[in-house]
Amino acid sequence: MENYPISPEDCLILRAFKSVKSLREAAQVLNCDPAGLTRKVSQISRQYGLIQKVENRWKLTAKGIDIVAWTEASILSQKQVFNDRGQCRIASTMWLNEVLLIPHFRSLDSLFDSKTSFSFHVPENSFEKNLIEGSADFAIVCHAPETPEIEHRRIITEEWIVAVPKSYDLKKIKSIDHLCKKTFIRHSQLNTDLFIENLAHKLMNESMMIDHIIGIRAAMLEGLGWSIVPKISIKTLLEKGELKEFSIQINTSDRHICLWWLRHNRQAMKAAPKIQSWLKNCLQ
Repeated sequence: MENYPISPEDCLILRAFKSVKSLREAAQVLNCDPAGLTRKVSQISRQYGLIQKVENRWKLTAKGIDIVAWTEASILSQKQVFNDRGQCRIASTMWLNEVLLIPHFRSLDSLFDSKTSFSFHVPENSFEKNLIEGSADFAIVCHAPETPEIEHRRIITEEWIVAVPKSYDLKKIKSIDHLCKKTFIRHSQLNTDLFIENLAHKLMNESMMIDHIIGIRAAMLEGLGWSIVPKISIKTLLEKGELKEFSIQINTSDRHICLWWLRHNRQAMKAAPKIQSWLKNCLQ
């Protein structure tokens, strides 16, 4: 590993001589013993030629002046690093980003007094891998993690509903058996029987399979069929009457919107209470 040719401590000694008239004044600036400083300055002079004695006073040489300029620039750069806004990277699903996280961003930003820069993304790999590899500081997902390295908090139970196109006449659809005769749009990664017992055996028409909530929502808006989706993913559409909810009890006891972060990530541990509070307010 490469080291600095001259130590940062020696650089600060040279910088002290930029504006003082004597070694004693330099010792006061550096808050050190004048005798010890004399030995150190003599060593820097012999070894590097960055300072020399002229008419019984220590003066910087041309190279010494350049080193002092570099030192002052480095000090300024470090200050800028510490004064820069912090960064918080949040991974989540595309639909949660769309309907929850981005629309409520202003209230999140205000919790951090606008001193933090936020980024939102949908990971290409698993959420666990995203956190462990350091690509994200937090993940907001609808289940608990499997990896012990990841801490998590349940924010709220995730409510799922049976949603149908607005063209469906719910007065004529009196039971789930009647509804199952219509086209069902299946989420490719969900087991329907976890929500409604024996639903898979009742379905008579499955003409479409989609692997994300946004696509399922779009298909229902086009009147292509019905599905089971998180209520918050279509809340606005339900309020506008563009989709309808079919009344039936669904088992969602094991579904929770959760906040994840790595246990050893100290910055995330500090920020987690604010993120939790923000999420809870958004979801309520």
